[in-house]
Amino acid sequence: MVTRAIKRILIRRIMQDRLSLFTFWGLLLIPLSHIYRVITLVRTRLYQKGVKQSRQLPCPVISIGNIIAGGTGKTPVAMHLALMLRGMGFQPVILSRGYKGEKSATGGIVSDGRTLFMTEKECGDEPLMMAKALKMPVVIGQDRYRAGCLAVESFDPDVIILDDGFQHLRLKRDLDIVLLDHDYPFGNQRLLPAGLLREPPRTALNRADMVIFTRCPDPPNQNPVEPFFPGVESRTGKNLPCFPGVWFTQHQPLLDRTLVPRNSDGCIVETLDDLHGKTAVAFSGIANNRAFADTLKQLGVSVLDHFEFSDHHTYLPEELAGFDQAALKQKPDILVTTQKDFARIGENRTWPVSLVVIGIRIKWVDKEDELSQTIRNVIKNDQARSV
Repeated sequence: MVTRAIKRILIRRIMQDRLSLFTFWGLLLIPLSHIYRVITLVRTRLYQKGVKQSRQLPCPVISIGNIIAGGTGKTPVAMHLALMLRGMGFQPVILSRGYKGEKSATGGIVSDGRTLFMTEKECGDEPLMMAKALKMPVVIGQDRYRAGCLAVESFDPDVIILDDGFQHLRLKRDLDIVLLDHDYPFGNQRLLPAGLLREPPRTALNRADMVIFTRCPDPPNQNPVEPFFPGVESRTGKNLPCFPGVWFTQHQPLLDRTLVPRNSDGCIVETLDDLHGKTAVAFSGIANNRAFADTLKQLGVSVLDHFEFSDHHTYLPEELAGFDQAALKQKPDILVTTQKDFARIGENRTWPVSLVVIGIRIKWVDKEDELSQTIRNVIKNDQARSV
């Protein structure tokens, strides 16, 4: 228990350090970040000059990505766009790396939209979560081009949604959408490993076709990256690098499910409003555990304890037993976790108190119709070129 508590504190501290500009860890790792910067710039230039070749699929590809490591809402946005495309009459397929999945290297079909063919252990948490929630085909593979070919052969999609694909330059895309956190668009402004940036912001955003700011306040700051790019005018007239479209979104919680213990009078939670005034023991292993804690606070939940883990954490039996013990000792109304965490645990486990699972939906502050029209035009232009 002591070791687990120390690990939780270290995870929280390291993530805070990587969002701060002047810290011991950040200063120590700056030389490695300079090396990483050179490597990423050279790699990008090799693709731009055609020395390294990008390969194209026979259908349009829409990439959802970011320029920092995790936590901007790529998967919820990918899910939202998938539902939007299906509502527009298209047949999308979602393509994911399958991070931490045993079959990520070889690739494969997670779901055909009706049947699940992989477990979370085989495909990773996010692909399984998307397959269950969307009821549409999901394909995984580290080699996104090869996985895309499998998707085309198996499902003949109108469009492929590439989840977390901005840095995967080997696969050509027809629309590059980059997500930025409204309040922390570039973390501590340092590249990995001293910070969270995957590549230098200016060169990265100049490759983007569209930028979506996530977790925006209401109303959002219409120019949240102005301090980082003073004096640079984009085609939109905003003080940004040169990309054509900027959108603003908010994360809104949704109640995914409530599991009530068998033969028990456990707490019944049927709507988010039912959470107000409840006490809870929370656990989460996502990129931004603090955001989950803030969401619970906004919902009126009194969190007695919050077990925090790193993103994509695989829960050990003793850790799950630890949540049970905390619930029995502290006697909360509920246990609560995220939809992504629940995908790693499964539905067959029995809990000592009701388990509430919270997901995320994307709300567009404005211009959602303009976004859907932009995407429709991209698909139609690709279809016209194919004729």
